[in-house]
Amino acid sequence: MLFRSNPDGSFAGTIAISTELRYLQRIYDQAALNRNGSISLYRTDGTLLIRHPEAKDQINRKFDQTELFAERLKKSPFGTFTSISTVDGLKRVISYRKVEGVPLVVTASESFDEVLAPWHDLVQRYVVLATLFILAVGGFAYALYRQMDSRIAADGRFRAALDAASNAFMTLAPQRTAEGVLDFTILDANLAASALSGVDRQAMIGASLAEVAPIFVRTGIMDVCSVTVETGRPSTTQVMDSSNPVEPRWWRVRTTPFRDGLALSVRDSTDEHNVQAAMQEAKDNAEKDRKSTRLNSSHGYISYAVFCLKKK
Repeated sequence: MLFRSNPDGSFAGTIAISTELRYLQRIYDQAALNRNGSISLYRTDGTLLIRHPEAKDQINRKFDQTELFAERLKKSPFGTFTSISTVDGLKRVISYRKVEGVPLVVTASESFDEVLAPWHDLVQRYVVLATLFILAVGGFAYALYRQMDSRIAADGRFRAALDAASNAFMTLAPQRTAEGVLDFTILDANLAASALSGVDRQAMIGASLAEVAPIFVRTGIMDVCSVTVETGRPSTTQVMDSSNPVEPRWWRVRTTPFRDGLALSVRDSTDEHNVQAAMQEAKDNAEKDRKSTRLNSSHGYISYAVFCLKKK
């Protein structure tokens, strides 16, 4: 409704335009809203004029005691807030604006759950992905644990087998001294190696082979190890410890190279060497006896022949 006045300011009349609410209702019904979305038109006194979805029982009802009219409009002609709708009882995110020049207020609202639905979907996806990731990491960790446990058990079995062996066994890492001499650092050793060197196994680990086991130097085992490092080929040989000239001892030495070191196995082969020496001596004596027997037989044949000639 518009008021008209004369040039002198006196009242001249009014101009009023009216429309049916059904026309506005059709416009509101065509609004593209979500399933629980709504759009409403109020008078500034709180009277509901139009709403989509249509709520005939609420039309012309006053909502002046709601948060929108009791608080929000008094603070600002437009804004957004969250509240429980008095029309349908749903929690909604409500945006409002007062129409300038006319005593009308337009509101548009969405269900709080629908507004957060994309966020909820995103969170659910992240939860699923996080769960799958946790399961994958957990499965990997469990497999790694099983592998480590198996490795520890295998190492334990290998260590027990080494300690039960009569051969002295060591793993060595080659290194050169300040003078350029090739030496070896002991990486691991079994009980037999500890007994051979006369040094506790824990004290051997990380120590110089030449320092903790001088027997390996004087018997030439260090030289055998050096040749293996330089050639990169395994070797098997026998060395003698002549520190006791009366009863020298013999050692069978086997070296096997690997990527950054070598494995050394030493076995006391004195008895084996003595048996082989005795067998060789017996063989030589038998050969001498055989030759002596042949020579004696030849002398006998010659003497008989000479006897026969003299007789004739």
